[in-house]
This record gives sequence, structure tokens and C-alpha cells, in this order.
Amino acid sequence: MIRMGQYGFEMGGPIKKNKTFFFGSYQANRIDFTQPIDQTFGIPIVYTPEARNGIFRYFVPDPANPLVLSGQTITRNKSAAGESRYRGLKRSTLRNADIASLRRTYDIRSATNNPNNIAGRTFDSSVAGILTPVPSPNNFASGDGLNTAAFLWNPPTQVRGPAIAARIDHNFNENNSIFGRYLWSDYNTLKGDPLNGRPQVYPNGPALGEVFRRTSNLALSYRRVISPRIVNEFTAGFARFGFLFTQGEANPAWPAVPPFDFTSLSEPYINTPRTARWVTTPQLLDNLSLLHGAHVFRIGANLRFYRHVDQRGQPGGVNVTPSVTFSPTASNGRDPFSTAGGGFAAASGINASNDAVTLGGLINNLYGLPGRIQQVFISDLRSDVSCRLRQATRSLYMRKSTIWTNTTFTFRMSGSSAQI
Repeated sequence: MIRMGQYGFEMGGPIKKNKTFFFGSYQANRIDFTQPIDQTFGIPIVYTPEARNGIFRYFVPDPANPLVLSGQTITRNKSAAGESRYRGLKRSTLRNADIASLRRTYDIRSATNNPNNIAGRTFDSSVAGILTPVPSPNNFASGDGLNTAAFLWNPPTQVRGPAIAARIDHNFNENNSIFGRYLWSDYNTLKGDPLNGRPQVYPNGPALGEVFRRTSNLALSYRRVISPRIVNEFTAGFARFGFLFTQGEANPAWPAVPPFDFTSLSEPYINTPRTARWVTTPQLLDNLSLLHGAHVFRIGANLRFYRHVDQRGQPGGVNVTPSVTFSPTASNGRDPFSTAGGGFAAASGINASNDAVTLGGLINNLYGLPGRIQQVFISDLRSDVSCRLRQATRSLYMRKSTIWTNTTFTFRMSGSSAQI
């Protein structure tokens, strides 16, 4: 859906008869549109109500009576055998396999599954504050179909901004005249930035970013008729264009935006700061026109200066804000089924390569058990600032004649200890 409106007015006339004149205009843009979330962001994945309450459901195949859907033999959780299938399929469709008997549950709060008594405490309140406003799934074609699924909708976006122009002309006499002109406009994309993949992910959540564009232009010109055959025009002015891509700042809670990166879920926020650019171009222009017979000859000079100010929230494409991940894999996170990682009991008959990983992510996510804490620092190798911990991994890049590094400090959580 798109709704467009443009309105404004223009006005001009004399200020002093035959001497001074003015002109002005005002134009406003008001555009509202929606676009499917899967076209701008991807498919947002959320927890089902059961999973949010700590009840993990998983599929265990029966070798003697395999479940086949649409020609696929189902051996683990997947969207093809998900919630909508469980609700809608008849027994005859399943070749006498009772889906309910193939589905098991794992309560992450029970003492049996959690002998280390993490079940004695409630789910992490910070995580609950993030996940509670997130809607329940409305589409089971994505995710694992039982614990994670999709939420599809069309997030709204607005485009706003006026364009203003003003000009004054003044004639001193028939040989000398001047004019001044000023142009100013805003063209801002609000409530999300779908063009750059940063829309509002969920109806009750903030936008992942907005774009603010501002243009201004000033010109002052003097025209001199030197003789009936020679005319000189001199113009001075500048043009300025500003681009502001807000990211975390689009969230009203900024800068108190959590650095959490949940496993198997789509977060409704980002914690990276803005990127902004300002380009200013001062300019001097002179044209001399010579009339000779039926010909006009023009010569001139144009001096143009250029100044570009860049403010990067992600210098070199590197995220310099903290990141806390809840990965359940032992190689790059916390394995909640290991003794050091939490001591949770393994789920009986679960698919180890996929469903067990999703279950481990659910445990880490809901209890707020971080697997990795990561921070990147930008530093100068010549002075060795922020590079004194040699265990950190470094990737180098060149900037003019100075060698710079982005240094990543990674803490892997193992029980109560942290390793770098």
C-alpha cells in the first residue's frame, strides 16, 4: 500500500517597482507506504508461546512407521511437520502414524532436566523484557515449526520533508544587477529504512534505523554590462548535503539498547550507532560573454572546493559496540548440557545436529546464559594503543601511511569462568 501527497504554494512579485522583485515557493512531501517484512529484512523468527514458557517440543521418528509428508521423510523438527501440520492433517494422511505420539516435550525448568537448580530461579528478567512484547508467530513455513516460526506483516514507513526556495532580484540600473537565491529541503525516511534492510521488525518494536537527508544551496550573483558587446557575470555560493543514517538512535531507549544476539531468534533492535556524511562545496564562478557579429564567445573560470565529513558508527564495516551471544555450541559459546556450561540433562531421542542445538539456544536465551562476549577496539599500531593484550586476534588494513588494526577481545563463558 502506498499513499502519496504533495502540496505547496508559490508566490512572487515586486518589492520596489522596476527595481526589486521576490519569489518564493514551498513544497511538502507526505508519503506513507508499507512493504512486506520478508522483502526488506528477511523472515523474522520468533518463539512459540510454549517455547517462551520453557517447554521445548521436538519430533522423534518411528523407524517402523516413518512419517512422510509431501514425499519427505521427517526425522527432526522442521516447518514441513510443524504446528500447522499437526493441527490440520488427518490420520489417514499420515499413513497410520500418530503425530502426537511422535512429539515429545522437554521442560527446561524441571529439576529432572536441570539438576543444578537453575530451575529454582526465574527466567532472566532482561531477556523477558525483550521477548514479552514480541508477537507470537503467525506463519509456520519457517523456523522448526514447533518452537520457532515466522511473524510476517507489512511494517509502515513514512517519508516527510519540505522543500523551500527563496529568491530576490535587484536592478541598480540598466547595466548592473544582482540576485540572491537560497534553496533548502529535507527528505526523511521515518519509522524504518526498508531500502537498507532496517525496517520496524515487529509492530510494538522500534525501527532499526531511519534516514535524514538535508540539502541547502546559496547563490549570490552580480551581473555587469560593460558595453553593448561585453557582459560579465560573477556568482559565489555553496551547496551542502547531509546524510544521517540512524541505527540504534532510532530506538527511543537509546543508548540503553542491549547488546544481546539471541540464538535462533530475530532481535527487534540493533545497538550500533549512526553513520553520517556532510558534503560541502563552496564555489566561485565567473563568465565573460563577448558579442562579435552573429557570434557569441564565452570564457570563464570555475573554482570549486570540496569538503567531506564522515562519521562512521561502523568504521571499515566493523561493529565496535559490545556483542553478547548465547550460542549453545561448545566451540564458540556455552554448551548448557556440559557440566561447566549448566549441567542440563540431554533430551531423550532428540536429533543431535539440529534440534539439540535449538534446545540449547532456548536454555541459554531464556536463562540469560551468555556464551560469548565480544568487543572490537580500533587502535593505532604505531603507538600500540589498545593492543597490549597479544592474545587478541588482529586483522590489519592500511589507511594512508598509517597502519591501523581492529582488535577483537572475545570472552568465552564456561560455567563461572571467563577465558580470553
